[in-house]
Amino acid sequence: MMHIFCSADLPMSFEDRVAAVGIATQFQERSNEVFQMVEEETEYAKTQIILAREYLKDVSISRDQLKYLVMEALRGGCQVLTMKLFFAFY
Repeated sequence: MMHIFCSADLPMSFEDRVAAVGIATQFQERSNEVFQMVEEETEYAKTQIILAREYLKDVSISRDQLKYLVMEALRGGCQVLTMKLFFAFY
């Protein structure tokens, strides 16, 4: 028996909850297809990151933009990203 756990401290809309149940059901019934889909999506994300890194080599960022990113990372609770941005800021 498999159990799926969702974080109770994150607000979810009704549509999000329905989608989560649908994904869990799909995984239970056709796990191999889900693994294939996740693998394809992961490869796509990796490709997008590589392309973005190449594009960003030519981009410069101002102190105000960096400060904004740090504040948004703090607000969103992204601790590792916040630390990296913080050190880039100073």
